[in-house]
Amino acid sequence: MKNFISICMIAIAMLLFSTSSFSQALVPANLGILTSFEAFTGAGAVSNAGGEIVGDVGTNFGLLNGLDTTNFSFNKYAEDEVTDVARKDLLRLYIHLNDLFVDYYGHSAAFGAGETITPGVYALGSAGSIGANLTLDGGGDPDAFFIIKFNGALTVGAAAAVHLTGGAQSCNVFWIANGAISVAAGADVKGTLYSKTGAIDLGANTVLEGRMFSMAGAISTAIGVVASLPPGTITIPIFCESECNAAPEVDVLGVLSDYALFANSGIVGNTSISGIIGEIGTNAGAITGYSLGIQIGEEHAVDGQTVQGQIDLNAAYDALMALPATGSHIATFFNETLAPGVYDIGTAGAVGGAIILDGAGNPDAIFVVRVAGALNIAAATRMILTNGAKRCNIFWIGGAGIPTGAVNIGASCVLKGNFISHGGACNSGAGCFIAGRQLSTLGAVNTNTSVLYTNPECITSKALGIDAVVDITEAVDGTLGGTTTSLTENDVLLGDPVVIGTDPGNIILTGVTVPPGFTLNPDGTVTIPLNTPAGDYTLTYQICEVGNPINCDSVTSTIVVSAPSIDAVEDTTDPVNGTTGGTTASLTENDVLLGNPVVIGTDPGNVILAGVAVPPGFTLNPDGTVTIPPNTPAGEYSLTYQICEVSNPTNCDSVTSTIVVSTPAIALVKTAIVSGAGMLGDVITYVLTIENTGSATLSNVVVTDPMIINPIIESPIASLVPGATSIAIATYTITQSDIDAGSVTNSATATAQDPNGIDVNDISGTANDNDTPTVTLTAPPVVELPDFTPTIDIDGLSFVAAGSARDFVVNVSEVEGAPSDGQVVLKIVKGSAFLISYGAAASTSNVGGGVSVNNNDWDITENPLFITMTLKAGVVIGANAFSAIGFTIERNVDVPSQTSQPITATIVDGSGSDSQNYGNTYNTVVIAQ
Repeated sequence: MKNFISICMIAIAMLLFSTSSFSQALVPANLGILTSFEAFTGAGAVSNAGGEIVGDVGTNFGLLNGLDTTNFSFNKYAEDEVTDVARKDLLRLYIHLNDLFVDYYGHSAAFGAGETITPGVYALGSAGSIGANLTLDGGGDPDAFFIIKFNGALTVGAAAAVHLTGGAQSCNVFWIANGAISVAAGADVKGTLYSKTGAIDLGANTVLEGRMFSMAGAISTAIGVVASLPPGTITIPIFCESECNAAPEVDVLGVLSDYALFANSGIVGNTSISGIIGEIGTNAGAITGYSLGIQIGEEHAVDGQTVQGQIDLNAAYDALMALPATGSHIATFFNETLAPGVYDIGTAGAVGGAIILDGAGNPDAIFVVRVAGALNIAAATRMILTNGAKRCNIFWIGGAGIPTGAVNIGASCVLKGNFISHGGACNSGAGCFIAGRQLSTLGAVNTNTSVLYTNPECITSKALGIDAVVDITEAVDGTLGGTTTSLTENDVLLGDPVVIGTDPGNIILTGVTVPPGFTLNPDGTVTIPLNTPAGDYTLTYQICEVGNPINCDSVTSTIVVSAPSIDAVEDTTDPVNGTTGGTTASLTENDVLLGNPVVIGTDPGNVILAGVAVPPGFTLNPDGTVTIPPNTPAGEYSLTYQICEVSNPTNCDSVTSTIVVSTPAIALVKTAIVSGAGMLGDVITYVLTIENTGSATLSNVVVTDPMIINPIIESPIASLVPGATSIAIATYTITQSDIDAGSVTNSATATAQDPNGIDVNDISGTANDNDTPTVTLTAPPVVELPDFTPTIDIDGLSFVAAGSARDFVVNVSEVEGAPSDGQVVLKIVKGSAFLISYGAAASTSNVGGGVSVNNNDWDITENPLFITMTLKAGVVIGANAFSAIGFTIERNVDVPSQTSQPITATIVDGSGSDSQNYGNTYNTVVIAQ
């Protein structure tokens, strides 16, 4: 029972970080070229002994048997370009699904017996089975998904049935096994069966609503099997990217940024079947064992690139060793959260359990662990990235600062980062899943049924089949009639243009109904008869593959039948000066007839203007221009009329034209210069620029500035010609009222008269943001507030014997440069496996060989859940200072081994005027060995 609780605690910790772990943008999973496949294996035979397979079948290395039957009418692919793409996408799909956050670790190895499970990702550390009735309940969410992963084989019992309810869809269900998948006779399974490196076998009369995928294993179906593609579209959210940008301090790998595996001097070898995304290389050795697996990337053995790789790896090691250490740690990393930093371990190191790497919201946060000895990573270790932590910013180094230190990665690990052995081997055990690299400066690099990738690449291939589009054919002149292009002009089949015919690989059109009088031709074109009324004619039909008649796509095509017409537009003519009058451009200036500019006249093909009513005093001229008399009031004048074809007076288009009549204008643009710091008594100098933006000379230009008592302005300005400017200057002294208001805003305006004596108002602000400048005055000084953060010091985390005890110290540090204001409050969570005690008057602790503590400065109380430490009244934690509190933790007598308990210290938000909630909690985990 205690071991199960320990596992649950790890799972809960991982759940707490699940949201921030996926701060990157997510996209729905995409099968790409695998979309049409019912069965595919990267290496192995696909055999059918009388079952019905509904979907494409393929293998990249193996035979296809028993598929020339009436029960199979889809496409077969073997050792060709399609299967090469498919096997690589199969690896990418495995990475995306296996990298999803695990919601449930505690399920038994057996599913079924009337059980109902909820959506999420399930992970079992062993083989598993499905028996009797198992219900997957989507809870009403059509996007709910179920990923069930087994670290071993999967067995489905005879007549076992998987049921879907609550909106769950089989396309969002995946059963993933690290071994073979065996389905006994009469089973009814929903979801895709994915074997990493094993065979998939469907027994007699099995019904599978899902796909069968294996990276390296045979696929076989017995008599009576019905295996069909799952309906719907996958909506499982995944994270994919093609590049990880490292922080500047650790952007040190050079050409090795493209490598997943590299050895300066040693073999790079693999056992069994592995999937690798990234280059593989050695500068002095051989590369063996990867040919049967799936590799996306090239192999390099002793070539120009590996020479550079050796140089870059040595330089990377030197650069990482040169980074200044920022933190210390004991030799064991176990079930803990690791903050960013550079850690030096003076001995061999060990990693185990769930390790959370917390980037603290910084995408450039780095994690460099330098171990002066071998680095041993226990089997089933899991690393979780949260709060912006990135795989390319993580480095685990064995042999740091000494001649040699191997990196040994245990079986079934899920790891993140770059693993470097300095002077030794860098090996991973069976079934590891690593987002990063294995590198060695002087030793072998080995993998074993691993999946290792530099980047979780997106699947970008397209599904096989017909890529049909909604067509709008070119317009056909209804008066003359004509023939369209083929309805299939823009469609493709398996990457090639669609060709209508009867041979396999060609397509047929079915279910086409053309309008009365239209003719569908054998080549897919449509002929439209003469004098067809103008309009849009819609055809809905299907394009189907001849060799695979159920592979169809529905398409809609619109045939546009037109009549010769005038393309008239709504015009806004050039502005006309209302003071002087003028003539506009032609009302038909932007219009076309049958693709040609409109010409007013009496010849066929020309146009006439009809129904034009101009405002009083305006004149419509024969060429379509309009004359406006002098002294016309400013404004917009609308004319509505028709443009009609001379030879076809019923072919008209209604148009609206707007004539803009303007008056001369003046603009006032203002700027301000502050003398001094903008304090009481300082002087503001305003520079006023007056510009005549109109088309007539202005006179008697007057500037008014009510806020300035004694303006120094040359006003009035007798004459200002179009485009001319004049400068005026004024000053203003800042008052206490301005200081209280926080700003001073200028509001000068200008007026003038046009040549007819009509007043012209200032239109400043239409083109310049500085027309009403605001001067912001100096704000009061900022009052600094303190920020407190806790840390825990303890000499060891493992307690070997019952009743064993050791001291630990909680440091309450001020980090913002301001002393405490009021009482700081600290809470420590109590647990049942270990007893925490303290001395109210203690002044020393034996942590780190002996340190001073300040227990006498704190009032200490406790309840069943917490120990509460309150800084005594009158005691102050100084700026950038700390107060230390000493405790003792003791393992209870009845606690079994491998039981862990966190020590969690939390600053109560706001206590002591604490100004930052971030970083108020610190925890470490002790364990009974």
